[in-house]
Amino acid sequence: EPLQRSFGPIPLNTDGSSALNDAEWAEVVTLLSPKAKLDARGMLDGLLNKLSTGQPWRKCVYRVGTWSNASALYQLLIKTGKWATVMNVLRLHRAGRLE
Repeated sequence: EPLQRSFGPIPLNTDGSSALNDAEWAEVVTLLSPKAKLDARGMLDGLLNKLSTGQPWRKCVYRVGTWSNASALYQLLIKTGKWATVMNVLRLHRAGRLE
């Protein structure tokens, strides 16, 4: 993931997981289009897991969608600059600076 490296590693929860908690999701969901919101939390959780483990797209498990949907969402978030915001939200929440 050459693009991911520029954003640094995925910050993990205290239990070592990468899944979004409710407070993180409440902030991140505002970045998504209404069409994308339906199953986006499951997709983002899978995307965060993929990026935090370094597994190939096709080998990751997504609660919703497919590896190609996750890859497309990731590329869209990168292209629109929203991935940087997602990463900032996660860093702040997981460092204990936001509740």
